[in-house]
Amino acid sequence: MVFGQQTGSSRSTNEAMQKPDIAVFPLAIPLITGPASMGAAVLLTALAVQFVLDGVLSVFP
Repeated sequence: MVFGQQTGSSRSTNEAMQKPDIAVFPLAIPLITGPASMGAAVLLTALAVQFVLDGVLSVFP
């Protein structure tokens, strides 16, 4: 739900307007964390190949 609307509330409109909105939009979370997560995955994958090669070469000189 991106822009949800509350229905069936017994509170008045003025009371509802005064309360702060602390909602988090679920669609914004991947935009915030996506680039950093993808960059970390690429970096760690590139380093993992080097670690595997170092391990194999140290076992079989």
